[in-house]
Amino acid sequence: MPRCRRFSALGFVLSAFATGGVISAQDLAGQKVMTIEWDVDLKVELKVVHTAPLGQVFQADQQQGDWLWIASHQGWISRSAVMPVDEAIEHFDQQLEESTSAINYYHRGLAHQSVGDLNKAIADYDQAIEIAPEAAAYYVIRGNARNDEGEYEKAIADYDEAIRIEPSGAAYHGRGDASFEQGDYEQAVTDYSKAIEIDPEFVIALQNRGTAFLKQGQIDAAITDFDQAIRLNPEFAAAFASRGRAKARLQRYDDAFADFNKAIELDPEDHWPYNDLAWTIATSADAPEDDAQMASEYATKACELTEWQNSTVLTTLAAARAQAGDFDAAAEWIQKAMSLDDQDSDRRGKMLAYFQQQKPYRE
Repeated sequence: MPRCRRFSALGFVLSAFATGGVISAQDLAGQKVMTIEWDVDLKVELKVVHTAPLGQVFQADQQQGDWLWIASHQGWISRSAVMPVDEAIEHFDQQLEESTSAINYYHRGLAHQSVGDLNKAIADYDQAIEIAPEAAAYYVIRGNARNDEGEYEKAIADYDEAIRIEPSGAAYHGRGDASFEQGDYEQAVTDYSKAIEIDPEFVIALQNRGTAFLKQGQIDAAITDFDQAIRLNPEFAAAFASRGRAKARLQRYDDAFADFNKAIELDPEDHWPYNDLAWTIATSADAPEDDAQMASEYATKACELTEWQNSTVLTTLAAARAQAGDFDAAAEWIQKAMSLDDQDSDRRGKMLAYFQQQKPYRE
């Protein structure tokens, strides 16, 4: 199952930078872009759906004329307000040749982090912190990078220092993420709650606290958080998917399927709603037999979106094939999942034994 959706602190930028880089004319659809102006509005028609600070990174999903569609925020952003991330890296290389300032290291780190080069990002954040050791935002963003690398104790140390300097929702949220990944869901709830106390409209903190509640078996509390996240952002696909998982735990299958399908409608490239819908059908003794084929179709779609390399999704496909009575295929797919990693090995071993006995797996 998916873990928490981590809040990005890319927007906690402390200083503007010169826009001396040349804005290229190429189509930016499918590329990551970074804002190069302060307070850039993303809009749908005349409605502002998000205001991005300088330095925030987005995936541009399509381009129409001078506007880019940002699906993650369901809004359009001006082409002139962003530059491709690779150009931003080159820009800050040049800026650092002229001035080795903390803010230039910070911005280049953001650009490196956005393309997944965490070692270079952390090295830049290290330089920024050495120059400006009392800038809380630098610790927050380094903590986020360390979370992404799985260095949770180091990440927590960074968030602790950020909170000491200047408590913020981003710092508490990041520390909650680190605790969540370590399996300390109680501490995660405490930190997410603090982030929400600071910013009651912190949608991703609500989503992640709901997920932590769900991990603790507090299903009603989880649904309350997902409901509030959806009220604040009706286009937030992850919240619908999470609420669907919670409702499935209560055996409210029709409601769960409605939420999964809404999540797919909002973000058809996210594999998790397909996976979760398929898993719910495949592992429920109460699911109608007629839905077995649908479970296989949704699981297959999730596998395609993850290029058949996600062990969790392959496990779901195995369960779906067993639900449909194809136990040989089910055994083949669960063994493929087990070959990719040792995650959830006890359950997968149990599933394989069921399939070899010509039995579907039930939760």
